[in-house]
Amino acid sequence: MLDRLFAGFWFFKPNPNTPELRRFGGFYANNFAAKRDVLERYPFAPAECYRGQCAALSRRMRHDGVRMWRHGDATVSHPAPESLGHAFARAICHGYDNVYWQRLKPHGWLLASPVGALLRWLNSIVTMLVNVPKRAGALKLGVGTAIGSFLFGLAFNTVIFGAEVVAWVAPGFIRKHVQM
Repeated sequence: MLDRLFAGFWFFKPNPNTPELRRFGGFYANNFAAKRDVLERYPFAPAECYRGQCAALSRRMRHDGVRMWRHGDATVSHPAPESLGHAFARAICHGYDNVYWQRLKPHGWLLASPVGALLRWLNSIVTMLVNVPKRAGALKLGVGTAIGSFLFGLAFNTVIFGAEVVAWVAPGFIRKHVQM
């Protein structure tokens, strides 16, 4: 049931089932191939975070003019967390990572602050109000499951928001106490 609740609001989009090769702006490291010289030129930089290295490396490669492609038949399945405790830990790590990556941007202090956290939380609500109904039909979620998905997503994103505030106030606390 947890996977159906996550499917309605999760930031990973459902597989579009488009089997052709097309240009794409990024990649996930668990489903990525490149020529050796590209991998040698663009190693993953060390980062004190849980996730996000793929997006950071993709941005750097895009900035340098490296073209990336995606084939629809090669998409990866990203399962929902296996338990409520795992979901809670993922939300905390997600909040920490949001602050970590925002702080690295020029003038990122505002986006990393609780003001930025509040804006992301409000945006998540608006996004879920749009995405959950759209996905409910495609994923064959009943009305009750769609409502549950929205409410679970609201709780999940509220934990992210709280973790962002904690990461802003005490950056080392989450890294010290939460393992993923």
